[in-house]
Amino acid sequence: YYDVLDWDFGKSARLTGGVTVTGAGGQRRVTLGGATVLQGDTYLLPWGDTRDSTGTTSPSNADKMYHYSASGGTHTFDLTRQFAGNRHFTLYKLTDQGRVEAARVTAHDGRVALTADKDTPYVLVPDGGRAPQSAPRYGAGTGLTDPGFNAGDLTAWNPRGGAGAARADNGDNVARLGTDASGIEQKVTGLTPGKRYTLSADVEIAAGHRRATTLRVTHGSTTAEKTFDITPARNTMASDEKRDTYAQRASVAFTAPRGGTVTVSLAAAPGDAAVVLDDVRVMADTTKPLPRSGGVVAQDDFEGNQPGWGPFVKGDAGGVTDPRTSISELHEPYSQKSWKNTYRPYDTGTLKGKAVDDVVGGRHSLKSHSENGGLVYRTVPATVPFTAGHKYAVSFAYQTNLEDQWAWVTGADTVDDGKVVSKDITRDTFAPALDTATYSKEIVAGCGDTWVGLRRTGSASGTDFVLDDFRVTDLGPVEGGPACAAVTAPAGTDLSPGVPGEYTTSFTNNEQSDATNVALAMEGLPAGWKVEVKEKDGNLFDTVEPGRTVTTTWLLTPPAGAAGTTVTWRTTAAYDNAGATKTVAAGSRATVSDVPLLAPGSMTATADSENRSSGAGEGPVSNVLDGAEDTIWHTDYTEANAPYPHWVTLKLGAEATVDGFGYLGRRSGGQNGRVKDYEVAVSADGTHWTTVTHGSLVDSAAMQRSTFDPVRAAYVRFTALNALNGQPFAAAAEMRVYGTPVEQPGGYPPATRPAGRS
Repeated sequence: YYDVLDWDFGKSARLTGGVTVTGAGGQRRVTLGGATVLQGDTYLLPWGDTRDSTGTTSPSNADKMYHYSASGGTHTFDLTRQFAGNRHFTLYKLTDQGRVEAARVTAHDGRVALTADKDTPYVLVPDGGRAPQSAPRYGAGTGLTDPGFNAGDLTAWNPRGGAGAARADNGDNVARLGTDASGIEQKVTGLTPGKRYTLSADVEIAAGHRRATTLRVTHGSTTAEKTFDITPARNTMASDEKRDTYAQRASVAFTAPRGGTVTVSLAAAPGDAAVVLDDVRVMADTTKPLPRSGGVVAQDDFEGNQPGWGPFVKGDAGGVTDPRTSISELHEPYSQKSWKNTYRPYDTGTLKGKAVDDVVGGRHSLKSHSENGGLVYRTVPATVPFTAGHKYAVSFAYQTNLEDQWAWVTGADTVDDGKVVSKDITRDTFAPALDTATYSKEIVAGCGDTWVGLRRTGSASGTDFVLDDFRVTDLGPVEGGPACAAVTAPAGTDLSPGVPGEYTTSFTNNEQSDATNVALAMEGLPAGWKVEVKEKDGNLFDTVEPGRTVTTTWLLTPPAGAAGTTVTWRTTAAYDNAGATKTVAAGSRATVSDVPLLAPGSMTATADSENRSSGAGEGPVSNVLDGAEDTIWHTDYTEANAPYPHWVTLKLGAEATVDGFGYLGRRSGGQNGRVKDYEVAVSADGTHWTTVTHGSLVDSAAMQRSTFDPVRAAYVRFTALNALNGQPFAAAAEMRVYGTPVEQPGGYPPATRPAGRS
């Protein structure tokens, strides 16, 4: 409110209205007209309610004083000019249920002494002052009385079965249901007959436990309800007061009856799991209603007025943070790619011409922009109900602009020993789609509580994923149940023409019982490719217990004519479980070098420093061999900024004749870690080293290759001497060693899956 006249940064300031601010000894002091109103952690601030349309209040025009002390105790204050003529005051403690008299206070010589509890707000009012509101009137104008449970009891909600008001760990007032059949309900009047509404609330069922909970709206014999028994997703929305809990928004839609009166209730079946409710709402609903037939269980075109991201909640991407996902609004031409491609960053470099539309249908879409790595968003049982053993069709329209950045995930939550365990069952990685494409897949629900969602798998800058017209259709029950096991394969690898290269895949049994007669295979490789396994029958496993992972090391030999090409295929696994034969698969990809190269799958990497706090995509040195250009090795920047030099040692699978080294710098993020000067050394034993080349790198999005005279080695070490930006960090996306094995590895033909063992 006051203008700054003088400012000595960090020391003092003088403002209009007779306000001064000083700081000394780490404590701040504020005076108004010569009277101290703030000293350290304690203050008595003149305070008034706005009386005009500007909504602006001024301490110079106050009718009461706000008192707070973080440390508590008794403090004495000089009264400001507007209160100096008053002698008698009342000190009120401010509570959620209104103000409560704490003490009568008498001024002496224009000063008052106030005793306060620590971290507790008070208001000091001169005699004759009145509260601006006679009662809180919680929920006024919403159609509900006390929708946030701030009244201190549940009188307005007709509680039953032990339901009561409580205070959450974050200070919120909430309703907590009892362990018997328990619930709360309230009559809502004044609704417009024939109009659609939603009843919604924040609902948390104790993490790692189940208890059937229902949102219900009734009028006469008509009922609309939504029931679920788990809230499995931790709330990681930083701006949500429910962050770090398992509370998520749940809702049920209904149509107001003739007369406009309904009864809304929130209830839970008997059970020990705590059920906590908050922020109940009844609001008009402009979303498109589900079809009355056809089995559609969820749909959203993101054109309605309901809060949130339609059927999705934020996933673990970035942890508890403000996401980079939002409902985007059409604002032509500026929101669309034709205009965006004429401006940075889409008018130059690797992103040139690769913008996507912010809205791909109607006036709104769900857009994720350069999101954090991890699960961006997902469904929960309260938003999209999946029934185990049923087949579902999941579809949506989308645009995305860069390779290997996003994957659509089908996952499942299981409850084990009081904890929720969430696993990806299948992943479908998206290729670029600069024009609107359609994703469609049929899944069988099971393996736990099924969910679907979007995962950020890469880390490239400027990458977007825009989704619209999401729909889930129940196709009915199927025999045999879902395939819950998973195959994983490297994001990519490099191979040398005519030379066997190692490629390792894994099979994880996510079933509740043993997977037997497991057989892995490669399907779809071009003609001329040779496929072997490193160990005899290494692609067969008699039994894989639940939760166990087994690996297969393959030897893939591209034909000489494949140099310079990239191929894709599928790694599949067939297995028996619960009397049925099931199949799962993962996409695989390899690039065939045009010069002799050692397969990264045969190497292991170590480093002098790794960052451990930023997740699997940024830090581990193993990322330099994973074939994914958007995962990186990065030296530590959390615990300590280790100085240069930095090194990475690659242990070759066997002795080789090497004649070159390749370095691919980070392709996203900031400038930290981009190496300038380097050395390459080789060793036969990992102890004694011989430098074979040195040089300088540039900031490039391409692999930078150095060559040297052929030399035998079992280890190769890359030493970074300094960074392009002068900072102490080093990083790399990929590293490669060029050359040929001294002895080419040999393998065995993949074994055929035995028949008739299920």
